[in-house]
Amino acid sequence: MSHRLMKSALCVTLGALLGVLPACGFEDVTPSGPQTRPQPEPEPEPQPEAKPDAPLIDFTTLSASTCADEIGIRGTAEPGLSVFALGGASVSGVASDAHPLSGAFCLPMRLKPGQVNNIEIRVQDPDRGVSEAVTVTVRQDDCAGGGDDVTPPAGGADEPSRNVALGAPARSKDEPEEGNEGFLTDGDDSTSVTWTGGSVWCNWCDYEGWTMITLEKLVEVEKIVVRWRDAEGAGTDFGREYKVLVSTVSEPPDPNLDDGYWVEIAAVTEGNGGMDLFDLAATRPLVKHVALWLQQDAYPWTKEFIGKESFAVAEIEVWDAPKKAELPPPAAGICE
Repeated sequence: MSHRLMKSALCVTLGALLGVLPACGFEDVTPSGPQTRPQPEPEPEPQPEAKPDAPLIDFTTLSASTCADEIGIRGTAEPGLSVFALGGASVSGVASDAHPLSGAFCLPMRLKPGQVNNIEIRVQDPDRGVSEAVTVTVRQDDCAGGGDDVTPPAGGADEPSRNVALGAPARSKDEPEEGNEGFLTDGDDSTSVTWTGGSVWCNWCDYEGWTMITLEKLVEVEKIVVRWRDAEGAGTDFGREYKVLVSTVSEPPDPNLDDGYWVEIAAVTEGNGGMDLFDLAATRPLVKHVALWLQQDAYPWTKEFIGKESFAVAEIEVWDAPKKAELPPPAAGICE
């Protein structure tokens, strides 16, 4: 008998004599694996709240083509949301609110004539933002003479550029020797104003006189034209050397080259009379005042007895940038 069994029998016998079952203090030697503490279940990460769409539904009243120059885009969105559309002939788009109960809406849109109009429609919710665009495509056809007595709308072309300097007030550094400053903007090339000045001690020195015109308002300018009295290649009383200055300030100081109120947009060094055109279409500067900074006329300084320069200007023209002619808005009752 093993030593362990003998100890077990002795413990039982002793228990029987005493009438109790003692704890014999044997260890449980049953093999077992490593004990691990149970881990708590990870809490699920919060999922972002799904952003519900605000779909547009029901465009059954909209045809793929029309002879009309305007349409009413009808549909249904979530009640009370803002609906807006971009496209067609509208530059800024149109907007409306969906009906607070039914969600119905109608957007009046003017179409570009004779072409396919892609109109993007979106819905905006103050909390969820703007929905994806739904594109509606409508072709505007010329149906004149085709049995449908509808003529596509006129318009949509650029408004022509205008000489906004006509009648503009003018003033000069020196009193004119001939004519008056009003001739500069009267629209008549046969009238002119002449200034003579300079240093009697310096044949080669610049005159540094000026004349300026003031437009009625700040204008986006496409070109400036200076017309001299002397035809191209004839005479000497025109600017062989001069500068064109502009200013946007309401009341700038007298024209000069270095105070920051005036900007030089052109410098002529080999003028030959007639017409000088300065193309500003690439930059279209805003202009309120235009000045000519007069330096040298066409008479050679080497032949001058005294350094007097002479300038005879027939006209100063300022042409504004052409503007897109905005088509009239759709008829008020198109969405009624």
